[in-house]
Parts: sequence; C-alpha cells; structure tokens
Amino acid sequence: MKNILIGGAWPYANGSLHIGHIAALLPADVLARYHRAAGDKVCFVSGSDCHGTPVAIRAKQEGKTPEEISDLYHEEFSQCFRKLGFSYDLYTKTSSPAHKDFVSKFHKKLYESPYVYEKEVPQAYCECCHAFLADRFVEGLCPVCGKSARGDQCDECGAVLEPVAAENKNHPVSFGFGLVLEFAGFTYYLSGDTDVLVDNVQCDVLFVVCDGIWNMPDYEKSVPAQVAAMDVLPGLVVPYHYGVDAPSTKENGARLCAALTAAGIPCREWKKGLF
Repeated sequence: MKNILIGGAWPYANGSLHIGHIAALLPADVLARYHRAAGDKVCFVSGSDCHGTPVAIRAKQEGKTPEEISDLYHEEFSQCFRKLGFSYDLYTKTSSPAHKDFVSKFHKKLYESPYVYEKEVPQAYCECCHAFLADRFVEGLCPVCGKSARGDQCDECGAVLEPVAAENKNHPVSFGFGLVLEFAGFTYYLSGDTDVLVDNVQCDVLFVVCDGIWNMPDYEKSVPAQVAAMDVLPGLVVPYHYGVDAPSTKENGARLCAALTAAGIPCREWKKGLF
C-alpha cells in the first residue's frame, strides 16, 4: 500500500464554475479513485482560492468586500462538487484559519532563507481609488507583440511583464475619471467628457474621451483649445473610446486627432475601448 497525496487545482472564488473548470479538475478525481481502488491510502485535497487580484476585482465590480465575494463562491463551489460527486478528502479555502497559519509559518521560514530578498519597484497608484494597484489592475499593450495585455503578463504571446513595461497603460477597474497613474517617471491622466482642464493636471500622456455623439462638433474646437491653455503641455494626447465603438462615434477619434494635429499638438488615437 502506498501513501498518495493528490493536490487538485484551487479555483479562484471570483465567479461561478463552468465546464472548463470541471474539465481541468476531473482528472485529479479520477486519479484519486484509481489509487483508492488499487488499495492505496489517498489524501485528495483542494479548496477555493479566496485571495488574489481576481477576487479583489470582482468585489470592486459588485460593491462588496473580497471576503464577502470569496465566501459566497466558496459555498457555491462546495455545493457543486458535492452534487457532481467529487471525492475530495478535504475541500477547504485559503481564508481558513488552518490555511493562514500554515502559510504564515511557511513564508516566515522561506523569508529567513537566502532565496527571498527585498526589492524596490515602481507601482501604479490610482488617485481616484486612493490605492496602489496590483499588476492585473493595469492594462495596456504588450511591448513584445503589441496586443492587449495585463500589467503582469501577455496572454497573447506569453511574455511575463513588469507592470511598468506595458505601453499605453490604463486602469479599467476604477470606472471613474480624473485618474492619475505614475509609471517609471511618466504621468498618465484620464480625463472625463471634454473638460480636460478640471484640475489643470500636468501629465506626460493625456487621455481624452471621444465617444460623444451630440457634442462631438464642439470637441474639435474645445479640446485643442483647452490642451493649448494647459500650464504644461502633455507630451502626447490620446483620444480614446469609453466603450465599444458605436457606428455613430467610430470616426470621432480620427477627427479629434486631426484637429489636435492641426493645432500642433502631438496625438495618437486609442482605438480599443478602455472598459
């Protein structure tokens, strides 16, 4: 008889399970059943991952605390696995006291080793949320392949990124305007509507919304004039679409870019919706 430990994947407790989750988790259950049938002593363990950015993002979107979100989906997961007949010997969660105690002791021992060291790195800060942002809260373009990527990795090409490496960065979680981001000495400012001078902010890159339908004719006059009146001109003005381009607004970015260029202001259209 063998002692067999099987550690299944821990799904993030930030949303309901789908068939892809089950397909990934089922092989471990099959393996556990095989070894039990073979007479081995099996310990099949898994649980809900109640920590991390995905949970924090979902909590912010629903106006709840991360603990409320993770507890809700942990209970849902537990019920699903029971109904599906998964043979876990223990299905727990990362927020349980036993798990926290083990992780604390493990990391303390690891931290005392020569393999972990302290390092200072630049981190994004949101003036709107009044909080430092985890890598996944920041999205932009991958400097390797040019596709859309989170601050920590590119799902298109697989490149692992430092959050300061992404280009044309934005913070799609706040859903607020007047947003200031600091990256490696550069300042990015996201303005709302056409009033870019609410705070007369100083920035290197100024994002200006261009989704308006009725007031777009005024955009071409007011935005270049307001930018030109700023105490310190931004290095680049980026007209962007708030959401998915509508047929009635799809030309707005190009029109605003043309007006800015005519006024001698460097600009480049951002065609991907921020949210």
